[in-house]
Amino acid sequence: MISNFSINFFKIFLILFPFGLITGPFLTDFLISIFGIYFLYFCFKNQIWYYFNDKFFKLSLIFYLIIILSGLFSNNPYESLIDYSGPIFYFRNFVFIASVSFLFSKKINIKTLLYSFLLIIFFVMFDALVQFIFGSNLFGMKTFDYNRLTGIFGKEQILGHYLSYTFPICCTLYFMIFSNHNNFHKSFLVLFSLLILIIAFISGDRTGLLKLIIFIIFAGFIVKEYRKLFSIILVILFSLSILLINFNEKSNNRFNDTIRDISNNKTFLPISSGHEDLFLSGFNLFLDYPILGAGPQMYRVLCKTSPKYSINDVCTTHVHNYYFQTIGELGLIGLLFLLLLYLYLIKSFLKSYFSDRKNYPFLLINLHLLISLLPFISHFNFYNNWVNPTLALSFGIFIFLKNHYQKYEK
Repeated sequence: MISNFSINFFKIFLILFPFGLITGPFLTDFLISIFGIYFLYFCFKNQIWYYFNDKFFKLSLIFYLIIILSGLFSNNPYESLIDYSGPIFYFRNFVFIASVSFLFSKKINIKTLLYSFLLIIFFVMFDALVQFIFGSNLFGMKTFDYNRLTGIFGKEQILGHYLSYTFPICCTLYFMIFSNHNNFHKSFLVLFSLLILIIAFISGDRTGLLKLIIFIIFAGFIVKEYRKLFSIILVILFSLSILLINFNEKSNNRFNDTIRDISNNKTFLPISSGHEDLFLSGFNLFLDYPILGAGPQMYRVLCKTSPKYSINDVCTTHVHNYYFQTIGELGLIGLLFLLLLYLYLIKSFLKSYFSDRKNYPFLLINLHLLISLLPFISHFNFYNNWVNPTLALSFGIFIFLKNHYQKYEK
């Protein structure tokens, strides 16, 4: 039996979590830390350990131990594990995954999370549109890059990424809650999708827009009731994009930058030459530390010491790709876990798609995770305290839905 205090605590968290995402990593990190501590206390008090006893959590624990072991054997364990809000605290994300699975299994007001996300997302889009039209947002923030739109995120160029992480979650929750597809629901989802894509386009965030377009295309194949509507959305987006590129200076500059970056590529990847240099730097790190890697977060340290880790003098905090970062910092052992996870997501998606195509919520959250972890696109830092809670929320929903439908099948 869950006490009223616990229920209210969980509800408050569900309301605050989407708000925390737009304030930066500190509040988000603080929220899931407090929530994780309370959830562990709750499990201990009520002797509920089922959510820590599945294969996913056990493998996550092994992966976490590999991170710690790699850091301890690195040249500088402090900078590797503790500095920059380091990976030593990475375990809280796995606890958050288990807690999300618990919340959804108890049906603790899932609508609250959806409505909270929708409220925040519409505010973010309106704020960004104000900045696009007037040059500054509702709080007087101006973007420091003329060709990019940042809105509420200030100097952080993550607007498109934010939408690419939160929109699929909203779609998943939407289909979990509303099973009927009346005209109102269809109209709302179509308008919401179109606004998301437009804001992502004018933000100039190419990777965020790419992920959203891929999600919309595949979502159209999955949800047959919306197939034609999603096709219309993409046609409208394409038409508006042409107009903006031809009549808006910022959109035109960003489009030309994209064409130039892709044409200067040495490979087939849809990334800039600068990203290629970063990926290769991560691979060079692997060549010198092949088994356990150089240690988590050590690229940012070592790229200052050798030109082979900073090709063309490109040296940042991370190599902007999970797989190249992992193979460089955690070696083949760490990369093996990441690849196995991705193969598992592919297997889960295909199995569900060919066995139960009406399982829309599970297919959509699975699709979102597949797109977020695509191997050959740019990513944030693997240990980013803003992205990881969002992915953890998605994984928690994924595990709940998978367990839920497995029980249903039995």
